[in-house]
Amino acid sequence: MKKYLSLILLIFLFASCKKSKKDDITACGVTNPIQNLTWLNQKAKLFTGGPELNGVVLYKYKDSEIIQINQAVSSKAYDIYNCNGQVVMFNDANGLDNYIANRKKVAVLYGNWEY
Repeated sequence: MKKYLSLILLIFLFASCKKSKKDDITACGVTNPIQNLTWLNQKAKLFTGGPELNGVVLYKYKDSEIIQINQAVSSKAYDIYNCNGQVVMFNDANGLDNYIANRKKVAVLYGNWEY
């Protein structure tokens, strides 16, 4: 009996877990940042190829939220922005390497892949 009760409890726990959807994520102070950050929404409207070829990833870097856009039609592998939509620039390759080594992925906001 105890074995069945444990099994029922596990089934209930798994069934009650809500999978987080990308539009439920909060970034830069708003929920659904792809829709609700004007600058990001404008960039997302330019995506060609859909989520298979493009990605938007939210990272934490040096206590700041960073949005990285991996766009199929860009000549660069990705673009890095702060919450205001300003491009994050690094002084040299060491700065970019430091960013890549120390960023922490928070969530994938759009797409199926990331750098």
